[in-house]
Amino acid sequence: AAGAGAAGQTRTEVNRADPLRVVVYGDNRSNDADHRKVVNAIVAADPHAVFNTGDLVSSASASNWTTFFSIEAPLLARVPLYPAIGNHEGDAVIYRQKFVLPATSPGGEKYYVKRVGSIAVVAIDLYQSTYTAGSAQHQWVQTTLAALKAGCHVLCEKPLAPTVKAARRMAAAAKKARRHLAINFPFRCDPCIQEAKRLIDAGALGRVYAIRARW
Repeated sequence: AAGAGAAGQTRTEVNRADPLRVVVYGDNRSNDADHRKVVNAIVAADPHAVFNTGDLVSSASASNWTTFFSIEAPLLARVPLYPAIGNHEGDAVIYRQKFVLPATSPGGEKYYVKRVGSIAVVAIDLYQSTYTAGSAQHQWVQTTLAALKAGCHVLCEKPLAPTVKAARRMAAAAKKARRHLAINFPFRCDPCIQEAKRLIDAGALGRVYAIRARW
């Protein structure tokens, strides 16, 4: 149920051999109108699963979470949402209260692995849990490698790995398994970034020596 008196629907999980539609988005902490447009577009796409890369709210207040779920309600009534903790989720207490996430790691719901069809999604916590060589999350590199060997494509949030050596091992395993290993770079899909790339490729700006951008 999406709320009092509101009915939702669900579907069985897609088979690994079947076509799969997923949506990855995030940093929807500000501009509620744009957030609502994104949610409506996702609902129209009818994906099998949705992943949020973090910064769901501008701050971890109860009112901000109420606004978040109000906007997300049409989506949550239809599609499972798997988020990651961002730096704006604060101590993540409300985050963990509001979401029921896969308990597939030593960190419980703070970081986890979720398989959907032919992909394995690794949600890493960089703010409430340690992510350095030798830590529990560091061991997840092995989990990622195992997923690749099992025939899954893998999409990772930044950073890909805690060391260059570990990242190269992951890339080598992906190449050997003939699977895709990708890092989430959402701004590559931003219309402004794409238009800038088009202008540069077309030579409309001449020779570009430097680019300065603001977040």
